[in-house]
Amino acid sequence: TTTAMDTEDDGDGDGSSSSREEVVNMRFRREMERAKRIVWTTRGLQHEDGASYNEEGEPPDPIAKLDPLDIKGGNGNNNNNNNNNDETHHSSEVSDPAEARAILKRCHLIVGFHPDQAAGEIVEFAIARKIPWCIVPCCVYSATFSTRKLKDGTHVKSYDHLVKWLCEKDPKARVATLDLEGK
Repeated sequence: TTTAMDTEDDGDGDGSSSSREEVVNMRFRREMERAKRIVWTTRGLQHEDGASYNEEGEPPDPIAKLDPLDIKGGNGNNNNNNNNNDETHHSSEVSDPAEARAILKRCHLIVGFHPDQAAGEIVEFAIARKIPWCIVPCCVYSATFSTRKLKDGTHVKSYDHLVKWLCEKDPKARVATLDLEGK
């Protein structure tokens, strides 16, 4: 059985989209709209309805587990950009899936400074792309990520557990302490 995830680009060089790319683009647009409805609270990221970002509460999405090395499309050109140095436009939002893919393809380092719920995904993306990563974690969100476990089976419930869990994802990971206040 062929699914949208199995369909590859036809490779004829004409830039035509495969079904897989269309599905990925739809997911990107859906997630952009969803992100616009998320707000920062003292409990972390919250949806408009008050639900917390929760890996267990999200419906399974096969596109979410696509191999980051298989990012397709985009050449880095954004026809919507006006290069006349118009100072009235200061948006850094990337709303075009091809542009987002092009940016991610050009990354040579992934950094997460206080990334909250995205810490694990940042590390997984960097490992899959075979690029260095640096995380300065803060919040654990043990209730939100109740399925996170260390290799020895311990549930990730403390800051030290979170750091160890992130390091366990990558055998080359190292821990350093920054010379500033905070964790």
